[in-house]
Amino acid sequence: MALNVQFSMTINRLRPIYQQLGKKTAAHLFFSLLGYHLYSAITMTFANAQDQRSISTIMTEPKTHSRLTVMLIDDQAQTRHLCICSVSDQVQRNIYKILGVRDPFWRQKKIVAQM
Repeated sequence: MALNVQFSMTINRLRPIYQQLGKKTAAHLFFSLLGYHLYSAITMTFANAQDQRSISTIMTEPKTHSRLTVMLIDDQAQTRHLCICSVSDQVQRNIYKILGVRDPFWRQKKIVAQM
Protein backbone atom coordinates (compact mmCIF):
# COMPACT_ATOMS: atom_id res chain seq x y z
CA MET A 1 0.00 0.00 0.00
CA ALA A 2 1.51 3.27 -1.08
CA LEU A 3 0.90 6.20 1.19
CA ASN A 4 1.18 9.68 -0.18
CA VAL A 5 1.39 11.74 2.97
CA GLN A 6 2.01 15.44 3.04
CA PHE A 7 3.67 16.55 6.24
CA SER A 8 3.07 20.28 6.04
CA MET A 9 0.13 20.23 8.42
CA THR A 10 0.08 22.55 11.37
CA ILE A 11 -2.17 22.58 14.40
CA ASN A 12 -4.45 25.15 12.73
CA ARG A 13 -4.79 23.08 9.56
CA LEU A 14 -5.68 19.65 10.97
CA ARG A 15 -8.18 17.76 8.88
CA PRO A 16 -11.25 16.20 10.47
CA ILE A 17 -11.38 12.43 10.81
CA TYR A 18 -14.42 10.97 9.08
CA GLN A 19 -14.71 7.67 10.93
CA GLN A 20 -17.82 6.28 12.56
CA LEU A 21 -16.30 3.74 14.93
CA GLY A 22 -13.97 4.36 17.84
CA LYS A 23 -11.52 1.65 16.71
CA LYS A 24 -11.20 3.19 13.26
CA THR A 25 -10.66 6.64 14.75
CA ALA A 26 -8.00 5.29 17.11
CA ALA A 27 -6.25 3.49 14.24
CA HIS A 28 -6.34 6.65 12.12
CA LEU A 29 -4.82 8.71 14.93
CA PHE A 30 -2.19 6.04 15.63
CA PHE A 31 -0.99 5.92 12.02
CA SER A 32 -1.09 9.71 11.72
CA LEU A 33 1.14 10.08 14.78
CA LEU A 34 3.39 7.26 13.62
CA GLY A 35 3.83 8.99 10.27
CA TYR A 36 4.61 12.28 11.98
CA HIS A 37 7.22 10.64 14.24
CA LEU A 38 8.84 8.91 11.27
CA TYR A 39 8.94 12.21 9.38
CA SER A 40 10.44 13.95 12.40
CA ALA A 41 13.10 11.26 12.90
CA ILE A 42 14.09 11.29 9.21
CA THR A 43 14.37 15.09 9.03
CA MET A 44 16.38 15.22 12.27
CA THR A 45 18.73 12.51 11.00
CA PHE A 46 19.38 14.44 7.79
CA ALA A 47 19.77 17.72 9.67
CA ASN A 48 22.35 16.13 12.00
CA ALA A 49 24.23 14.88 8.93
CA GLN A 50 24.34 18.47 7.54
CA ASP A 51 22.19 17.37 4.58
CA GLN A 52 19.62 19.87 3.30
CA ARG A 53 17.46 17.59 1.13
CA SER A 54 13.71 18.02 1.26
CA ILE A 55 11.49 15.15 2.39
CA SER A 56 10.08 14.85 -1.13
CA THR A 57 13.59 14.28 -2.50
CA ILE A 58 14.35 11.72 0.21
CA MET A 59 11.17 9.82 -0.69
CA THR A 60 11.56 10.13 -4.48
CA GLU A 61 15.22 9.19 -5.01
CA PRO A 62 15.07 5.54 -3.83
CA LYS A 63 12.00 4.79 -5.99
CA THR A 64 14.17 3.94 -9.01
CA HIS A 65 16.07 1.32 -7.00
CA SER A 66 14.12 -1.88 -7.50
CA ARG A 67 14.13 -5.66 -7.50
CA LEU A 68 12.62 -8.03 -10.02
CA THR A 69 11.79 -11.58 -8.94
CA VAL A 70 11.38 -14.23 -11.61
CA MET A 71 9.87 -17.60 -10.71
CA LEU A 72 11.18 -20.61 -12.63
CA ILE A 73 10.28 -24.27 -12.45
CA ASP A 74 13.27 -26.57 -12.80
CA ASP A 75 13.39 -30.05 -14.31
CA GLN A 76 12.56 -31.58 -10.90
CA ALA A 77 9.32 -29.54 -10.67
CA GLN A 78 10.70 -27.31 -7.92
CA THR A 79 10.05 -23.59 -8.00
CA ARG A 80 13.15 -21.39 -8.06
CA HIS A 81 13.12 -17.67 -7.42
CA LEU A 82 15.63 -15.56 -9.32
CA CYS A 83 16.05 -12.06 -7.86
CA ILE A 84 17.52 -9.44 -10.16
CA CYS A 85 18.32 -6.15 -8.46
CA SER A 86 19.16 -2.79 -9.94
CA VAL A 87 22.37 -1.17 -8.78
CA SER A 88 21.90 1.78 -6.45
CA ASP A 89 23.41 5.06 -7.61
CA GLN A 90 25.57 7.36 -5.50
CA VAL A 91 22.62 9.48 -4.30
CA GLN A 92 20.70 6.41 -3.14
CA ARG A 93 23.77 4.98 -1.38
CA ASN A 94 24.27 8.32 0.38
CA ILE A 95 20.64 8.35 1.59
CA TYR A 96 20.98 4.78 2.89
CA LYS A 97 24.23 5.70 4.66
CA ILE A 98 22.72 8.76 6.38
CA LEU A 99 19.71 6.74 7.55
CA GLY A 100 22.00 4.00 8.82
CA VAL A 101 20.47 1.21 6.76
CA ARG A 102 22.22 -1.18 4.46
CA ASP A 103 21.23 -1.25 0.81
CA PRO A 104 17.84 -3.02 0.99
CA PHE A 105 18.36 -4.86 -2.31
CA TRP A 106 22.02 -5.77 -1.87
CA ARG A 107 22.55 -9.49 -1.96
CA GLN A 108 25.50 -11.74 -2.38
CA LYS A 109 25.60 -13.47 -5.71
CA LYS A 110 24.80 -17.14 -5.55
CA ILE A 111 25.46 -19.28 -8.54
CA VAL A 112 23.63 -22.57 -8.60
CA ALA A 113 24.84 -24.99 -11.24
CA GLN A 114 22.99 -28.17 -11.90
CA MET A 115 24.41 -30.97 -14.02
